[in-house]
Amino acid sequence: MCYNQFVTFQITRVSPLKASLVQSLTLAGYISLAGMFMYHANAWVGPINSWLGPILILTFFSASVLICGLASLAYPVWLIWDQKKVTEAIQVLLYTLLWLTLFFVLILLALPRL
Repeated sequence: MCYNQFVTFQITRVSPLKASLVQSLTLAGYISLAGMFMYHANAWVGPINSWLGPILILTFFSASVLICGLASLAYPVWLIWDQKKVTEAIQVLLYTLLWLTLFFVLILLALPRL
């Protein structure tokens, strides 16, 4: 049970395989949205021919790193910090890596057909 002065909630444990699948699907969804934004950014925003262009790209990249880090590390960190289950946290991370690798291979296989 997690207690906060504002919110009290209970985090239910799930199997490492299910947790990693949810994490991988979350990451794949965010990466898809970020990729669509990058693909269409020039049409939506227009060309930026000033020093603000690199700043926007680096800000977008930094935010993406933070979002992906939170999506992939929040549950394993909770397992280590609160539950003291290091091996299960490592399993979740490795399964997440395997799911993302599977998604990557599936996209590569579908790429010639797109």
